[in-house]
Amino acid sequence: MFRFQILICLLAAATPRCSAQMSYVYTQPVDATNVTLGVKDSTGALIRTIFSGKAQKAGTYKGVWDGKTDADTAATGGPFTIALLFGNPHFTWDGTIGNTSNSYTGYDRWNWIYEYVIGAKLTFVNGTGWTTQGYSEGTFGLASFSDNNPNSPKVASTKYYNQDICFSDIANDGRNLYLISNSAWKGASSFVTKFDSQTGQPVFFTNGARFGAGVAAQANRGVSTYSQTTMSMIDVNMTTYADPPNAIAVQTTGNILAVAHGNWLTGGWGSLRTGNTIKFFDKTTGAALGKNATITSPLNMAFSSAGLWVVASGGLYLISSPGSLNMITQPIKGLSNPVSVDVNKSDNHIFILDGGTSQQLKEYDTVYRLVRTFGASGGYEDCNPTVKHNRLMVDNTAVTGTPFSTLYAQPMSSVRVESNGDAWIIDTFDNGANGRIQHVTPKGPTFDYISQVLYGSEMYMNGTSHTQPTRVYIGMNEYSFNPNVPNNAGDPAAPGGNGSWQFVRAWTVGAGTGACGNAGNPLNFFAQMSPPSITESEQLSNGHVYATVNFNKGKKQTAVVELPTSGTSALRIVSILSVFPLDHYAPPMAKDGSFFYVNTSGSGPSSVANINHVPLTGFDRSNNPIYGSSTLIASVTFNPTNQPKPDYQNWQGPSPLEPSAAGVYPVAQWHPFNSSITTNYPHLGGIIAGKKSYLFTALPEVCSTEPLTSGAYPCGTGTGNLGTGAYAEGHWIVTAYGSQESMYTPQFWLHYEDGMYVGWFGPQSTNSITATGPVAANKEFDPFPDWRGVRRRLPGIGQNMGTAHLVSINGDLFLHITSESNLTPSQIWRISNLSSVHEVSGTGNLGSTVTLSTRVF
Repeated sequence: MFRFQILICLLAAATPRCSAQMSYVYTQPVDATNVTLGVKDSTGALIRTIFSGKAQKAGTYKGVWDGKTDADTAATGGPFTIALLFGNPHFTWDGTIGNTSNSYTGYDRWNWIYEYVIGAKLTFVNGTGWTTQGYSEGTFGLASFSDNNPNSPKVASTKYYNQDICFSDIANDGRNLYLISNSAWKGASSFVTKFDSQTGQPVFFTNGARFGAGVAAQANRGVSTYSQTTMSMIDVNMTTYADPPNAIAVQTTGNILAVAHGNWLTGGWGSLRTGNTIKFFDKTTGAALGKNATITSPLNMAFSSAGLWVVASGGLYLISSPGSLNMITQPIKGLSNPVSVDVNKSDNHIFILDGGTSQQLKEYDTVYRLVRTFGASGGYEDCNPTVKHNRLMVDNTAVTGTPFSTLYAQPMSSVRVESNGDAWIIDTFDNGANGRIQHVTPKGPTFDYISQVLYGSEMYMNGTSHTQPTRVYIGMNEYSFNPNVPNNAGDPAAPGGNGSWQFVRAWTVGAGTGACGNAGNPLNFFAQMSPPSITESEQLSNGHVYATVNFNKGKKQTAVVELPTSGTSALRIVSILSVFPLDHYAPPMAKDGSFFYVNTSGSGPSSVANINHVPLTGFDRSNNPIYGSSTLIASVTFNPTNQPKPDYQNWQGPSPLEPSAAGVYPVAQWHPFNSSITTNYPHLGGIIAGKKSYLFTALPEVCSTEPLTSGAYPCGTGTGNLGTGAYAEGHWIVTAYGSQESMYTPQFWLHYEDGMYVGWFGPQSTNSITATGPVAANKEFDPFPDWRGVRRRLPGIGQNMGTAHLVSINGDLFLHITSESNLTPSQIWRISNLSSVHEVSGTGNLGSTVTLSTRVF
C-alpha cells in the first residue's frame, strides 16, 4: 500500500491528498549502520522524524512524507526540507580511569570490593592478602588476593553480600580470620565473627551465638547475616549504634582476641559513637577473658610478644599483660600522629604509619630502635599536589593544616605487614573518597616500591577540560588520559603497562582552611563527609587554569579555584559563586570561563525556558576572574504537557549548558511524562537565540523492555535519581540517562546539532533486579549471577549516574561518566568515525517531489 501511495503521488502530485504530502527520492552512496530521515520547516526547525537510527544498504530510495509533524498535526506553510543523515559512527566502551583491576568482567575486581572507600582493611596469611570493604552497598564483604598479583582479587563468596554487614577491621592468627562488623544503617547489629583463612568459609566460636541459615527466624531477629550462610558471632550488640566495635587484633601463639570499642561514625554518615574500652575474648570459644582495658578512643591494634599495641587519641600505646594487669606505657617516642600499627609476626618488629609532620611508614625493632622508613618526610605538606609513590597522605595535615581528627571517625589510612617484612600501605586521597594500596619491600634503611592498587569509590561528580581534554578529575584527584592507546584493564603504570592513564595530582592538598596559604579563608571543603569535586577546568585567555569545585557545607555551593599551571603548588581559592539558584551547585565552567544555565517560568502552554549567561568580563590584578551580571540570551515558549520542561540539574548537579558550534543549547527533561504508558512526548530540546520555539525536540518517551536504540527515552524511573545531562561538543549533542535500578541504564544518544538522530550507545542489558526470560539468557550478559541471581552485562553497566562530561580529542568524542556500579570510579565511552556521518537534503513545498542531493555536511 505504501509503495502504491508513492506511485500515485509521483504521478499525480496535484491531487488534494497528495498536495498535503511531499514525495522524496535519494541515493545513499554507502551502506550505513545509522540512518535517519527527518523534515525541517522553513526556519530550520526539525518538525518530523520519519525514521531514525536504522541500518540501511546503499541504494536509491523513494518515499512520501505525509505532511504530519511529530505531534501528528498537519504541517503548514513551507517550504519544507527533507533531510537524510547516514553514517557508520563507532561507539566503544573504553574502560575505566582510577581503578587498576586486571579485569573488567566478573566479580573479581577491586570495584566489587571497595565500591565505597570507608574503613577498608587488609591482613596477610602466607602470601595471601585478605581484605574487607569497610562499608557495604553493592559490594561483597570478603575477598583475597595473591601478594604478587594484587590487582586480581578473588571474592570469597558471592553470598557474602548484605548492606547491613560492614566489616571494618580484620586480623588473623595464621589459621582463622577475625572480623568486626559495624553498619552505617539504622537498626543493624554489630558483632565479631571469624572465617577460615584458607577457604573463606565461616568458623564457629564454640561459645558463640549462631545466626543465619538453619537458625529459627525468631533467633535471627535483629541480626544481619549473609544469604544461605550460618555465622558464629560474639560481642553482639543489637541496639542501634550503641557501643560498636571498631578495631580487632588477635594473638598468633596465644589465645587472646582483643576488640576495641572506640569511635565510630554511624547513622547516615554523621552520628558519632565514642568509646574508651578494649574487651578481651578467648579466640577459640569466644568467651570473655579477664578484665577490660580502658584507653581513650582506641582506633587500631596489633599484638606483639610484648603485648597489645594500640593507636589511640593521636598516640601509640603498649598494653602489657593484656586482659589482666593492662599496664599502659608509651615506649616508642618521637611520633607525630600515628594512625595505624601492625606487627611482623616473624620478628616482632613494629610498623607504624605516622601522620602529622612525618607522613611516613616507620619500622621499629624489639628494643624500639628505628630500623627503616618509607616516604618523603612531610609527604604533601610542601603543598605540591604531584602524586608519587614515595609521597604519602597518611592524614589530612596537608589538606586542612591539622591531622585528620581521631575524635570523629576511624583513620582511613592503615598499614599491614607480611611475615617476610613486606608492608602494604593504604593511604587515601579526597578525604577517603579515593585511595591506593602500595606494596613495598625492605631494603637497607628504607623500602623499595613493588606495586600498587588504585581504587575509587562511588563519585557522583567528575570533571574534564575542553581546552586541555586529557585532564580528568574524579573528586579532587586528577588523572592524565592518553587517548592514543587502548585503555586496557590493569595498572597502566606497571611494568609493561601502556600508560593509558595515570594518577598525577591530588588537589586536596591545601584545599581546606588552614593549609598552604588558604588559612583564614571562609571556605572549608571538608566540613562535611561528602568530598568536594572538580567539575571542570579550563585554561583561559590570560593563560591561567581555573576550575569549578562543588562542595557541600550545610548547603550546595560552587567555588572557583586556580590550578597553578606548574602543577607543583596548591590550588588557590578565588571565590564562591553566588549568582545561581540558592542551595544548588553552579553549572561547570564553559571553555571561555563563563557560565550558562537554564531556568523556567510561567505555567501551562505559556511556560518559558530561559537560557542565561554569566560572562567572564576580565581579570583583576591578582588574576582573579571578574564576572558580569546574568543575562538572558535565549528563550522558548513550551507546553510542559507534551514538550520538554528543562531541568536546571539532575539529582547531583547541573549539566554544562555550553552551546554547540551553531549556537544550539541542548536541554532535557528527566522525569517521565507517564511512567507506565508510552506517550511519545520528547525529552530533549534544542534552543537557539532568536527563535521562540524549540529548534527541535527529540527522544520521544517509550515504555519498553528493550534498549531504545532507535532514539527513544525510557519511561521508567527505577527508584529515582534520574538523569545526567545533555552535552554539546562541536556540532554534536550527547544525551545521557541514568537512574537507580531502572531498566537499561545507563543509556546514551547522539544527535547532530540540528536534532537529527545519529545513534544510541550503552550496555545492552538490564539493571533491573527482576530480569527474567530471554533477557537472562542473552550471551552479552556476565556469566556470573550476582547476589540476587541477576546476570549483568559488562562492560558499561551502571546506575545512579551523577554527572558526565563530553570532550573532543583528535576528532573523536569522549564521554566521561560516573556511576554507582561495579565499574567505579569513572568510565569512558569513545565515539569515533564521525567523519563518516553526512547529511543531505532537498527543499520543496507540499505536493512536490524533492531529490535529496544538497550536501549539508
